[in-house]
Amino acid sequence: MRERRKTVMVHKKIQFIILAFITISMLVWPALLYYLIYYLMLRQMLVPEAIINILIPVFKKMTLILLFILPIVIVVISKISLAYSNKILGPLKRIEKELFEITKGDIENKIEIRKGDEVEVHGIINEINILLDQLQKVIFDKENKDKK
Repeated sequence: MRERRKTVMVHKKIQFIILAFITISMLVWPALLYYLIYYLMLRQMLVPEAIINILIPVFKKMTLILLFILPIVIVVISKISLAYSNKILGPLKRIEKELFEITKGDIENKIEIRKGDEVEVHGIINEINILLDQLQKVIFDKENKDKK
């Protein structure tokens, strides 16, 4: 069994796009929710002054809670998404490296399926290995024909 991947960002560009998309998505919903609740409800609807005076401290506390919890949630979800994207993109990077070695002439080498690889990657690896077996057979048959 080969050694584990040590890099955090296997495909930096793709993973950066994924992380940016997730982070922006996580920032949009609280801002929209805050706007809808605070601005529209309190400012646009003619809420009596007595109720506004009661709700404003609640919204201030809610704002503080969001300001403290949201960065923690963003970091946690970003780490989870990075780990999951690594789990998908890591095997693809490994397949790319091994295919590069095969193009140099090492067709006897098979691509291994690792325990942590995503199920979707298993099919790709199996098909590549079948292709390599067929290529070896064609080369072997051609060499045998040339010898005769």
